[in-house]
Amino acid sequence: AFGRYEWHDPTAPLGGRPMWTVGVMASWSPFSGGAELAARREARASADAARTGREALEAGARLEAAAAERALAVARLAVASTTRGAAQAVEAHRIVARKYEGGLATVAELLDAQATALGADLAASRARHDLLLALATLRHVRGADLMPLAAQLDAAMSTPE
Repeated sequence: AFGRYEWHDPTAPLGGRPMWTVGVMASWSPFSGGAELAARREARASADAARTGREALEAGARLEAAAAERALAVARLAVASTTRGAAQAVEAHRIVARKYEGGLATVAELLDAQATALGADLAASRARHDLLLALATLRHVRGADLMPLAAQLDAAMSTPE
């Protein structure tokens, strides 16, 4: 809509008299060549693509969380197994050391038992490391803060055994 009010110069034709104009204008394109329909279809396709992308991300996050949970379960089993193995290797070393003291074992057998105990202890340490990594990964995947875990580790490291 538009409007206009004018007052003409007295020397002009119809001078000295007020004049006004009022009007309304409308525009309609009944045949827009399908541009509006194409734009609507494009918007719908973009929305569908965004929805599909979101669903794919959610599925990926669920898969990553499930994998982290499985890795944590495996790491817990590995810690239990390697801890038992380390304890058995220490006991085997103790027995071989007693045999060596009694003259029933050689130095090679004693050193072999000691190396086995050390290897088992290293495997248990590696399993504990993997467990900590699995815990941190699961917390990260779930969006949890890692600082409480770090604080627990710091406290455990500063506590004398």
